[in-house]
Amino acid sequence: MWDTSLSRVLSTVLVAIYVIIASAIGGPMGALRILRICIVPLACVWYPDAVGRFIGGRIARKSPRSFVWFFGWVVLLLPLIQAIIIWSEVRAGI
Repeated sequence: MWDTSLSRVLSTVLVAIYVIIASAIGGPMGALRILRICIVPLACVWYPDAVGRFIGGRIARKSPRSFVWFFGWVVLLLPLIQAIIIWSEVRAGI
């Protein structure tokens, strides 16, 4: 279920779409901002084992690979989820 090769391809495509849209709207600085925002969730999707093993700061124990992978995807999909919510509210006239 936690197929990192397919996840890497899909997450790269998703981030590329975000960067293209951000650069069209905000120019190069918009693209850099989106790229900066996507780095950590992208690392969670690409390397869930390594990120899950990180211990330090307020993190006192290892995180399960599935947890890291899942929430990496959740954070990567947040802009898309927000856009869908806004689009549906505009369409409904709310």
